[in-house]
Amino acid sequence: MKTRHRTGLGLGIATLVLCFLAAETASCGEPPDSGVKPGFLDDELKRNVNEAIRRGVRYLLDRQAPDGAWRETWSNLPGHHRFASGETALALAALMACGVSRFEVPVGKGFRVLENEPPQTVYEAAVALLAYAERGCTIDRRGNRKVRPPESPSASRHVDLCTKFLLENRTGRIRESNGGEMAPWRIWGYPSCYGDHSNTAFAVLGLKAASELGKEVPEKTWHAIVAYFPEVQERDGPEVPRWECRSEGASPFHTFHEGKGERLRARGWGYRSGPAKKGSATGSMTCAGILSLRIALRQGNITRESSRTRAEKAVRDGMAWMDQHWNVETNPDSPGNAWHACYLFLLDRAARETSSLFVGRHDWYGDGARHLLSNQKSSGAWEEPGGPGTLCRTCFALLFLAQPTLPSAPYPSPEFFRERNRRSGVEEEF
Repeated sequence: MKTRHRTGLGLGIATLVLCFLAAETASCGEPPDSGVKPGFLDDELKRNVNEAIRRGVRYLLDRQAPDGAWRETWSNLPGHHRFASGETALALAALMACGVSRFEVPVGKGFRVLENEPPQTVYEAAVALLAYAERGCTIDRRGNRKVRPPESPSASRHVDLCTKFLLENRTGRIRESNGGEMAPWRIWGYPSCYGDHSNTAFAVLGLKAASELGKEVPEKTWHAIVAYFPEVQERDGPEVPRWECRSEGASPFHTFHEGKGERLRARGWGYRSGPAKKGSATGSMTCAGILSLRIALRQGNITRESSRTRAEKAVRDGMAWMDQHWNVETNPDSPGNAWHACYLFLLDRAARETSSLFVGRHDWYGDGARHLLSNQKSSGAWEEPGGPGTLCRTCFALLFLAQPTLPSAPYPSPEFFRERNRRSGVEEEF
């Protein structure tokens, strides 16, 4: 069976991690009293993560339907909560991120199903584009990401359809904090509903994937995102220091020191569109704001210095909010710990887009990975209250865990796939 390293990462964090790996090879010294060794560099953690990934991959493969789709409770929900093709796309993205080759039969069957499912919601369109980008993506030794457009006409048409859906389905209705509406902002939401920052974050991720796949995303779309999110961030927050991490010589252990210059204001984002009320911010939606701004700043040609400066400050203040409210065991400040697995996925994307080994003083990958390892079920799945079902939670967990610094995990053997293919009555190739 063909496997590959994680292909869904941006250049920044991959390059940083490779540099720190070289440092680890040179010296493993003893940590200073306040030193932190990033989870990326912890050999024991990497071994345990690989085993968790192997078990999670087998869980997903065992839940594939005979026709090639993945379906759970969310596939059958009515109306604007429908996520029918989204679960198939999310499973495909997770499997390929974890090293399952795009040439494997389960992947090919899944994409054939996906290509025949026109998107009806933002989540479906966005996650489908993430899956296509994952299938066409490679990372070279220097950490450079390259994405090949789909080769088959049916896949290319579906990518066009998903991109068009996202570009044409921004809502013009933005809820003000006082119950009114504000204009002219247009973001994404459920059909016939106000916009929200969860749908918007996934739409931004999907449009970034579309751009990588060679589809044109208008500059005005990125400009609108850069203008919108600073407007709806919490107006104020506690003043906090700007932290810098340092390592001595070749040691992989890092210490934190208060940086010079402007101090930060810990300000986050809430779920609803419109200006965030004080105390309404949550971890998942703050990560949504951070990653949306960083992607838009990189994808759009933002020439106005004041717009760029304001957006970059919003990102720094958002990261400061995450530092102040740090938690990987729950979705920070979210009632009932709702959408915890999705929070970890968005945290992963926000940290990557900002090329961050640490969130403030916190080892985001190490903390999150250890939490996931301690909560994986014997079946290989992750089950937690609140939010989507077990299938989606498992996909989000695998997308968090799979990183380019981890060596190839012991994924299911070719014999495993051949046996599955025999049971399913499919051919070895597609």
